[in-house]
Amino acid sequence: MLLIVDSGSTKTDWKLVDKTFEFSFQTMGMNPFYMKDEEIEKELKNVVVPKLEKIPDKVFFYGAGIISEQKQRMEKVLSISFPNAEVKAESDLLAAARALCGKQKGIACIMGTGANSCLYDGENIIDNIPPLGFIQGDEGSGAVLGKKLISMYLKRELPKHIA
Repeated sequence: MLLIVDSGSTKTDWKLVDKTFEFSFQTMGMNPFYMKDEEIEKELKNVVVPKLEKIPDKVFFYGAGIISEQKQRMEKVLSISFPNAEVKAESDLLAAARALCGKQKGIACIMGTGANSCLYDGENIIDNIPPLGFIQGDEGSGAVLGKKLISMYLKRELPKHIA
């Protein structure tokens, strides 16, 4: 039984699967960069574990904020709620690369709040320019796109039918 998790700061998608069974649900976002271990543990204990119809023996958590020391932190927190499971925490960018490219080499991108990109070798991320964070690097976020739209409107650069 495998639990696959895709988490951002806003929401987390959970999918429990095996050969004959599949169950999905959604909870609040879990980004260890912005959350304390106790907050994540509480969400896991009070919301996630009670929703599971079966107990997983593997948990693969892909999420925003899973970099360097946050990876070990998240694996430790997940291991508390899933003590008998093999637990792995990786970045959301690696999840995007694996989903997009599979075992092939390629470039993968996440556009939105948390915009990011990488060069992928078919198994791991081999190069990545840091996304520069919320203020400088969210080229695909609603804030950036909204700012550009309003600017174009005020400068009368939009076609009349859109303005």
